[in-house]
Amino acid sequence: MKRIKIFLSIMFAALPFQVEANKHIENYFTKLYQNEKSEFLECVNEENLDLKEQIKTKCKISTLAKDAAYFLFGTSLSSYDFFDQHTRFKKINEVKLSYPRKAQKTGIEGFTVVKYNISEDGDVLDPKIMESKCGDRRSPFTIFQTCTVFNKESLRIVKEIRYEPAKFEGKKISSDSISHSFTFVMEETGLLIKRQRRAFNDAQKAITQRDFEKAITIAEANLESDYIFMSIIASANYQQGNYLKAKEWSNKLKDELLKEGRKLPESMIVRIYIILVSSLFNLGEYEEITNLEIEFSIYSKARLKYKSILAMTNFYFGVSYINTGNIHKGAYYLGFAAKNSKSKAESDYIESVIDQISSYL
Repeated sequence: MKRIKIFLSIMFAALPFQVEANKHIENYFTKLYQNEKSEFLECVNEENLDLKEQIKTKCKISTLAKDAAYFLFGTSLSSYDFFDQHTRFKKINEVKLSYPRKAQKTGIEGFTVVKYNISEDGDVLDPKIMESKCGDRRSPFTIFQTCTVFNKESLRIVKEIRYEPAKFEGKKISSDSISHSFTFVMEETGLLIKRQRRAFNDAQKAITQRDFEKAITIAEANLESDYIFMSIIASANYQQGNYLKAKEWSNKLKDELLKEGRKLPESMIVRIYIILVSSLFNLGEYEEITNLEIEFSIYSKARLKYKSILAMTNFYFGVSYINTGNIHKGAYYLGFAAKNSKSKAESDYIESVIDQISSYL
């Protein structure tokens, strides 16, 4: 298919607006879900397991099925969703998480994934840490690093969880290889400027007044005091349509933040991220955008509070994937862009692009 050539510097009005999922995308994922479900059940049937034991199948749920389920239902997919005779286990108590003192003292955040079994009585058995990562869950720039600081607390919590066990035709059964994710996030702090706070405020005011040259001049004069002034330069260039400079300064700031591990208010991080992705999009650097997808996927699923603000970022990912030949990923992100758009103008624009690629779905 031909590339979709779109250069977007439009600022859509953020008026209250309720939209439904695009019908082309919804139909695509509905068919995909049904097809992947049929293939999964066909694999299960070939194992010749007793009906009661089918829930413990070795057949894997495909990534395509998981994407379809998340888009259609907003939930993670498990084999219980494919078996009518089985009822999923249910957590029946809440266990309070205690932040590890060492992590709290050093400002470390992150998450763990614990795998375990659930007995017929609803007890947790054989818990094991499958994944443990440190990094800022409030930043789409974060590249998570393996760590162990949250392991002990995660195992303590999971051992205290109690379940109403799964059932087969109304009778209690055990469940194997259950995964549970635990997130460790500290209270967010405000923006701390190392020096020249007044200068930073003046530069922001200049941007608000669309005096971009003044904003850049102030920022450049204060870069040595705090590299956070890079955000001013990136924003000023972006709003003038200087996408190459906006990209360069956004990347410089990202690199400094990752190197130092500095935490900024999430709203500010999101704005910087939007400037970077939008600049790459306007420059036609689609592969560079898709290279950011892993971290963005982790972030966007965890931080739903920003889903409407990131609607056009989903759009950029969608078109970028379409232009690099990945129709499925393109449909996935364009679908979320349509679902989460925050104005009629924005929604109409996204819908028009989806119409262009509908014949490929």
